[in-house]
Amino acid sequence: MDLLVLSEVKWNYLRTRKRFLISHFPRDTRVFFFQPISFSLPNNYLPRREGNVTYLSTPVLKPHTESTLYNRLAESALFRSLLGVLIVLWVRLAMMLMGVKADATVLVSNIYFAPVVERLGRNFVCYDCNDDPTVFPGVPEWSEEYFLRICRRADVTVACSESLRHRIRQGCSGKVTVIGNGVDYELFSHSVAREELPADVASMRQPIVGYTGAIKEWFDFDLVAEVARSNPEVSLVLIGPVAPPVREEARRMEERYQNVHLLGEKGYEALPLYLAPMRVCLIPFKVGPLTSVLNPNKLYEYFAAGKTVVSLKYSEDLANLEGLLYLVDEPGSFAEAVSEALLRPVEPEKVRGVAAANSWKSKAREMFELLRAGHAQESRS
Repeated sequence: MDLLVLSEVKWNYLRTRKRFLISHFPRDTRVFFFQPISFSLPNNYLPRREGNVTYLSTPVLKPHTESTLYNRLAESALFRSLLGVLIVLWVRLAMMLMGVKADATVLVSNIYFAPVVERLGRNFVCYDCNDDPTVFPGVPEWSEEYFLRICRRADVTVACSESLRHRIRQGCSGKVTVIGNGVDYELFSHSVAREELPADVASMRQPIVGYTGAIKEWFDFDLVAEVARSNPEVSLVLIGPVAPPVREEARRMEERYQNVHLLGEKGYEALPLYLAPMRVCLIPFKVGPLTSVLNPNKLYEYFAAGKTVVSLKYSEDLANLEGLLYLVDEPGSFAEAVSEALLRPVEPEKVRGVAAANSWKSKAREMFELLRAGHAQESRS
């Protein structure tokens, strides 16, 4: 089967849901991965291949960038329309040159590929909806138009959480199902010896409370600062890339609190080594529309490592895990919950069982079977 992937992130950007799923698809699946052009990272305008995946940078519309000029142009409906024509021609030419089959199945997670998806023939289209794309910081009102266009064209929409499914189902003309996020269980569950610990975390004073993941506009610095204030004996370790809009805020927090340590981005395979000495792991996000549908990968990574987790009760998906982690109703109680979690940790094997049931291998099987069945049905019709 040929699979056309229309993505909102680069194939080699961190490790995302798409990469985890696609990496576990059968090796005879030919994957053609169209990714947006980046204003700050290298782009490849000629196809590159990695295993059974061929990836290519593509001039698709972006709603909010670091370029003021581009953002102003994107406010123009005429500019968006012309860019839509360009992206359709670009994708069609690339498909022809790469020999993509006409009946390729489509997995789209970037709503701004709507002009491409609408001009496909009878191809089976699956919209993998990871978040509500209309509520990210800086996203303009016209983004909802693209979201609805994708929802209307998709034969099936996959939401990564029950909360998200409830939010989007009215706008979707096809079936909406849930395939949640997962974890590389084998990687995160293996035991780590003391001598394997990276030097920058091995030297930290215990107990260590930590976070792994991107630090962006939805990261709640006030929440973390309160944890640092209320627990001065704790080493608060934050691991992950810091987005440009919040770098100054992150720097100020680290300067103000001596027990806060930003260690930066680490390789994916190294994350279990950094998690190993952590006594408690955090999900410290702002409460709002973006996090109200949360079902985060990091939760299952924390669980696979047998860690006690503290989180706000952002979504019904997290609420359903009551008793397996410290769930807090109000931000003002978050720091107190961290103190409680340090004294009374959750039983590691109990949370590892949840992680094992949510491996990326099992999620990939669900997704591939859905795509395979849709492709077969489209071929028969």
